[in-house]
Amino acid sequence: MRGLAALVLWWRAALIAARFLTRAPLPDPAQGRELYAADHGRAALLYPLVGLLVGGLLGGLAGGLNAWLGATAAPLTATLVLGVWIWGTGALHLDGLADCADAWV
Repeated sequence: MRGLAALVLWWRAALIAARFLTRAPLPDPAQGRELYAADHGRAALLYPLVGLLVGGLLGGLAGGLNAWLGATAAPLTATLVLGVWIWGTGALHLDGLADCADAWV
């Protein structure tokens, strides 16, 4: 039973991480219970994995668009991939960049 309980904890952490870093319509990991600091700590360990999945999906989209539209349409491909990235993550990275720019100025 210990292995199954650990699996449930890590699945909940994966949902927390994916819900925080993306706009994907995922189920609520709390399900009527309170989330604790340990839940968020486990989720933070999975941020790189979520980033890898998002980057892989965007890379696949870029490769597919490049194959479909051709290399001559690289600006269009870049614009579409950037738009999907901004929409899919809720512009989280751009918000961080803007916060850094505010701090520098």
